[in-house]
Amino acid sequence: RIIPLDGTSTYVLRGHVAKNRPVVNEFSVLDDDWKTVGNLSSNMLKTGADGSFVITVGPDPAAGRNNYIQTRLGANYMTIRDTIGDWARERPSALTVERVAGPPAGPPLSREQALEKVVAKVRRYFVETIKLHRKALGSPANDFPQPAISSAEGMLITQAYSIGRFELAKDQALVLTIHPGTAKYVTVPVTNFWGTTMDPVYHLSSRNSRQVVSNRDGSFTVIVSATDPGLENWVDTEGLTEGFLFLRWAAMDAASTGNPSIDSKVVALADLSSAVPQPLPKVDAAERAQQIVGRAQEYDLRWGGN
Repeated sequence: RIIPLDGTSTYVLRGHVAKNRPVVNEFSVLDDDWKTVGNLSSNMLKTGADGSFVITVGPDPAAGRNNYIQTRLGANYMTIRDTIGDWARERPSALTVERVAGPPAGPPLSREQALEKVVAKVRRYFVETIKLHRKALGSPANDFPQPAISSAEGMLITQAYSIGRFELAKDQALVLTIHPGTAKYVTVPVTNFWGTTMDPVYHLSSRNSRQVVSNRDGSFTVIVSATDPGLENWVDTEGLTEGFLFLRWAAMDAASTGNPSIDSKVVALADLSSAVPQPLPKVDAAERAQQIVGRAQEYDLRWGGN
């Protein structure tokens, strides 16, 4: 969820956490350069006995206040990430926002002024998106960097990222073995070259660490391909032979020595059995169809309230 704001006003967010809270909940203020100005993570969020909470966002120093995010000039929007790992159980927080202090609002924008602001935002989005994609396009296909934390390009400072591109023939698969480290949540989503996520509801175009069969050492292996391999942990490219993968490791314990990592290789679909660290359960056509039906049903639950 995104809340427009400015760096001179004060805002109050009132909410209520669900009984089964998201695995991660982040409240992030960003500026025109897509850099994080301030962030409040769910492990720092103070709630009442009934699960209610109040967050204040404003330009004054926190001065020891709980649930406070300090802004500055240039801050212009807030992103709330309700990261749902278990789609069947976890629910996003209920939330309202109110501007409680700040300079008087000016006269309404004219149509021309509004269009000018929209065009500027779209241009900025385009420039920043191209900048991010150029990094992935400048690296070899199917080669993914080890996860790293960054505050640029809208990235969250409590997450690690590995961004790369895949290039596969119809009879090939990208095999990724992922070590979560201390991350509470890892996700492997397919996007096209515009950076648009593929259909998450009626296709298995993403997997998170709660939706996979894990290896004995705590890692998990996913199979990225356009063709169904007939195995668990398949990530469907929906027919794409080229695209991006934006992998994220969320809510890591910075004090721990358990580092997240990723290993990637391309193999023929016929050789998958020898390419995974340990055998994955087989999935026939009927079971796959039921997985997709269940996925759509679970996805709909997030809109049903707490």
